[in-house]
Amino acid sequence: MTRKKYKMGKPKKIKKALKATPLPPYKKPVRVGFTCVRNEEKSIAGWIKQADYFCEEVYVIIDPDTTDKTLDIIHDLPYNVNILYQDKSLGDSDDGGLGPRRMLTMHMEQNKFVEKYIKMDEWFLSIDCDERFHPHDYYRIIRELKLAQLHGFDTLQHRRLIEPCNIDLGQLKIIQNQFYYDPKSEKNGKRAEGMFIINWPNASRPSRFQKRTKHWFHNPEPHGGYYGRLYPFVSMFGLYHFHRMKYEQILPISERDGLSSMTHMLREYDGMIPLLPCHYQMADWSDLANLTVMERGDISYPAPFGVLKNDYVEYSNKLVLRINKNFDKICGKRMEMLKSKKIFIDPKTVIQKPKL
Repeated sequence: MTRKKYKMGKPKKIKKALKATPLPPYKKPVRVGFTCVRNEEKSIAGWIKQADYFCEEVYVIIDPDTTDKTLDIIHDLPYNVNILYQDKSLGDSDDGGLGPRRMLTMHMEQNKFVEKYIKMDEWFLSIDCDERFHPHDYYRIIRELKLAQLHGFDTLQHRRLIEPCNIDLGQLKIIQNQFYYDPKSEKNGKRAEGMFIINWPNASRPSRFQKRTKHWFHNPEPHGGYYGRLYPFVSMFGLYHFHRMKYEQILPISERDGLSSMTHMLREYDGMIPLLPCHYQMADWSDLANLTVMERGDISYPAPFGVLKNDYVEYSNKLVLRINKNFDKICGKRMEMLKSKKIFIDPKTVIQKPKL
């Protein structure tokens, strides 16, 4: 049996490949982001990677007394980072101790930096080196920030401060279904890394995205906060502070930290600290090694898991999808609520700001 021969036909005309349409440039929400650092080799890489996602220009203001490899790490990273040095004469206090005036050099340096580099009514990012937003919240935070900028707010307040901590299970107590950290108890060598966060009695709403206003000022005293912010936009998402993870210690580690609300909480709970269970899945917070930023600002990062007690944003796939679809409706309802309570300020109206 002979095989049938097939004649090769004329080659079909191949359509010319269309030139790939270039992706639109990713517009970052703020121009400037900065922080003051001293011996931050553990956390500087992750901070730069996060700041570069939100900011066009990144500034690191380094304490001249820095003795670790912070500078070397900055130079080795593939990011454009502007390096400045702190003027130690601006204040008399730092992590090492408090002076008679109790004026922190880093706070005075921030006031100097904002006055020199930030334009009036311009938004900026000022965030500590060991603070992080969860990567899955990045683009949602940007959407909130755009709403705050559009409707005349002057700061973006995150709904709570989340502080993961490492504790020894021997120092964990359960009293009336409530978890406590008891530093007086004996350790048993078994550690729970990041499985609990500090349950602050008074909800702290930290602000890191801010607008420079006429009366903006950072209080030079430890934990003094900011002045000149009148119209905050409350974010749905929290701010993670890894201070306790970085030093592997929950109690205040310096004289400056001793002035915080942690001291009052220790007095209120007889030397113990209330805790909440939490699974945040940001074990690489120091360098965010798993974070990959793509061309249009899209990111790749492992999905979070677990539910934070008393947390109305549950990190489950279904709820995250629902939040994404209804985000505009949620923000619209929030704006209506603000208008009804006369908190909303129309940016077109002239506001008589109080004299300080």
